[in-house]
Amino acid sequence: MKSPAKRGRPSESGNFAYRRAVAKLNEHAQRVLGKNTKKLTLSDAREIYQKNNGRCVYCGLPLQPSRLGQSNSLNFIFYIPIEFTGMNEYNNIIPVCPYHAEMLTPNKQFLEDIPDINSIADIIEVLVKCKLDSIEFQKTQNPEYFPVVEKLKRLKRLLNFKIQEFALSMRYKTFVDWIPSQYELIQEDHNTIADLVEIAVDADVDSMGKIKNKITKQLKQIVTTKTYNIIRDNKDV
Repeated sequence: MKSPAKRGRPSESGNFAYRRAVAKLNEHAQRVLGKNTKKLTLSDAREIYQKNNGRCVYCGLPLQPSRLGQSNSLNFIFYIPIEFTGMNEYNNIIPVCPYHAEMLTPNKQFLEDIPDINSIADIIEVLVKCKLDSIEFQKTQNPEYFPVVEKLKRLKRLLNFKIQEFALSMRYKTFVDWIPSQYELIQEDHNTIADLVEIAVDADVDSMGKIKNKITKQLKQIVTTKTYNIIRDNKDV
C-alpha cells in the first residue's frame, strides 16, 4: 500500500511542469539578453504561481502545473517583454494560460521583413520618410518609387501591431478622465494610429492639431482598456 503524499509537496508531474516552464523562460532570456543574465529558479516559479493564486493573470483561468498540453496548463511569460526593456526578474514574470502565452509572445514576422526597426519611434520615422517617397511617386510616377507604396502598407501594419503589443504588455498609471465615454471604432486604412501618422505627414497646421488630439484620445483608450482592436474587413464588424 502506497503511503499518502505529504501535504503541499508538488507531484513529480507538477515538478516537471515547473521545470519545463522555467527552462523555456530562461532559454528565452539568455537568447535575448545573453548567457550571463540572471536565471529564474524553481522556487521563484512556485512563489509566482502561489502569489497569483494559481490563475492566469489575464483571464483568471485556474492553472494546473501537473497538466501539460492542456488548455489550463501552466505557462510563465514576461509582463514587460524582454525585447522591450523587460528583465528576467521575479517581479516581471507572470503565470498565464496557453492561450495568453501564445497571444502575448512578441511576433517577429514583420521585424524580419523590415530589418533594423525595433521601436515605435523607429517605425514612425521610417513610415514618414516612406510616405514622403510615396508622395513623390504620385507626383512624378517615377518607377523608382513604386516599391515604397507596398512598403508603406507594411510599415503601417507593423506600427499598429507594435501598438497592440504595447497595449497588452505595458503597465501605466491611468486616470478617470482617460476612460472613454464611448469607445471609438478603429478600422484599418481609415483611422488607426498608423493611418493618422500617415495623414499628418502633409497636414496643415489646423489639421495637425486635430490629428494629434485623435492620436492622444486613442492612446488613452488603449492604455485604460489594454486592448487595440482593429477592424480589418466587414467580417470583423
